[in-house]
Amino acid sequence: MTEARPKFNYLRQIDAAAVAALGANDRLSQNLVGQQTGTTSCSVHHVCTPPGGASPSGRHVHEVDQMVYIIEGTMEFDIDGETFQAGPGGLIVMPAGVPHIHWNAGTEHSIHLAINAPAPDLDEPFSRPAPRPEATRHLPPPLTGRAPAASAPHGTSSDGPLRSKDS
Repeated sequence: MTEARPKFNYLRQIDAAAVAALGANDRLSQNLVGQQTGTTSCSVHHVCTPPGGASPSGRHVHEVDQMVYIIEGTMEFDIDGETFQAGPGGLIVMPAGVPHIHWNAGTEHSIHLAINAPAPDLDEPFSRPAPRPEATRHLPPPLTGRAPAASAPHGTSSDGPLRSKDS
């Protein structure tokens, strides 16, 4: 006789009440998919970032690839010294080990999905500090509002097509 497998939650919902309760300077990261929810190959977080809010860990790197899909708002990204702006429908791809920081450049909360593959190791820090090159010293400091869980990824949302500010 085989052992019954626990019921898996195939449908994940955003906590709309938590999003609605956000204050003007609050940041919220909701874990939708990851090792804590029964999956092993990737993690997905729904992230709301206030205007002017930035990556909680500042300029950083990850041991995993990170993709940020913008749902609402305008986000800016500095990835390995190159600056981009992204809006709804934009997908930013940051390979493992590439230094980056992102921030909400708009006037309203931005919303994005932060997708990490493979799934981050829960026994290791998700982000590691990266040097801040001279060209990015104008970027905002890490957000001081509601902090996400230590292993929660950060991300952004944006508005408009993905484009390099240098192009």
